[in-house]
Amino acid sequence: MSELGDRLAIARKKTRMTQTELADIIGVSRVTVGAYETGKVVPKPASLAIIAEALGTTVEFLNPDAGKKPVKVERKRTLHLPEITPEDSDEVAHQKAMFNYVVERLDKLFMNPYIDQKKKDKAMLDIMTAYINSKK
Repeated sequence: MSELGDRLAIARKKTRMTQTELADIIGVSRVTVGAYETGKVVPKPASLAIIAEALGTTVEFLNPDAGKKPVKVERKRTLHLPEITPEDSDEVAHQKAMFNYVVERLDKLFMNPYIDQKKKDKAMLDIMTAYINSKK
């Protein structure tokens, strides 16, 4: 094992997370996480920042040799919520407001950059479908 791999394994085990769970969060395979931990593969700086955040630690802990330049993890908003307009009836305005409230709360969960976008899209589609079906 490499020092980075050892520290990654220590941080993962402290969070009581399996390699598979970490892999799902950061969007790689379990095999890749294993390769990081054994030192066969070294994660790129941006990936290391994502791993550190997922494990609740720092890049400096995982890799003391990391450069001093901070790595920014970019998070993009993926949702476009319906706007409430003056032309909306009270019922439509209320439904849009409730929908926006729920979606904004869920969006905070889904803004996690470690969850695969396809999983986010499927979860959101399932939630919207359930909401629509509840109104029938």
